Amino acid sequence: MQAVPGDTEAFTHFSLDMTHLETGGKHYLVWAEKPGASDLRIAQIDPADPSRLVTRSVLLSTPTYAWESNDGQSINEGPAVIEHDGRIILAYSAATVDDRYSVGMLTMPVGADPLDPASWTKNPYPLLTTDDVPGQVGPGHNSFTVDELGNPVIVFHSRTVGDSSNPGESTDAGLFDPRRHTRAATVHWDVDGLPVLAMRPEEQLPAGLERVEVRVVVSETDGPGPVDPGPVDPDPVDPEPIDPEPVVPVPGDPTPTQAPGGAGGSGTPGPQPGAGASSGSDRRSAGGLASTGTSLVVLLAGMAALGLGATVTGLRRAGRRPSSD
Repeated sequence: MQAVPGDTEAFTHFSLDMTHLETGGKHYLVWAEKPGASDLRIAQIDPADPSRLVTRSVLLSTPTYAWESNDGQSINEGPAVIEHDGRIILAYSAATVDDRYSVGMLTMPVGADPLDPASWTKNPYPLLTTDDVPGQVGPGHNSFTVDELGNPVIVFHSRTVGDSSNPGESTDAGLFDPRRHTRAATVHWDVDGLPVLAMRPEEQLPAGLERVEVRVVVSETDGPGPVDPGPVDPDPVDPEPIDPEPVVPVPGDPTPTQAPGGAGGSGTPGPQPGAGASSGSDRRSAGGLASTGTSLVVLLAGMAALGLGATVTGLRRAGRRPSSD
């Protein structure tokens, strides 16, 4: 590979693990470059001559999280690309090639500029680790393909726990341990459209539950039955006062309670001579009713906001405001 003149970073150190990315009608290469830490770099190419870069390379990712480093080495390598749900997903491997090896992820919206580092977002945690593959150690250095049905598949290498080795070979699961085996698994997608690389069969959703609908029905189950709601208030949040109706006299009460505008009010006479003033008990009862009426107005306004307009009006009619005296 040849870098463009003046690019002092591309292919000047230990370079490996190159992959191809095509988006927006342009072609790019992504690879690992190791000037110290192992970083990921990207540059554009002309597919007619893919051995030459046509832009300067750009630093795409450098190890920044604890899980990307181990034993004094900080590593991002092995990039691989898959596109899904309007995103370009670039998986990469991190840390040392042992039980700490893992697969991380960068994402970019389709249509963004791959050469702009701000277009990419690094996932803060790995998507595939030793803990995700029981009986295996250090999954990583993956690629993507599809199965015979077109479903996406991840292919990676890992070591089998307790695997034997030929005499004289390293068995420490490190870089020179030859017991790395090729594995494959179906790629699933979470609700946000991001890949799930370690879903077990018992965790997979049964085909019959791929689409679930829930219908909620609210109905009256208690009380004396439906109430005639009458006309619906056009402004339930700020209800207009309802004209009171005359109170039917109680047998034995010599002076019926007056409608609003009692003694001192306009248009309605106060208590008749000889009837006496209302008792403190009566006034406390009226005050209690007034408080209840106010509470009902607040309650009913809240219920109206929930879309229970007809029921609200019916309750307001049943809970009329009392006389102001």
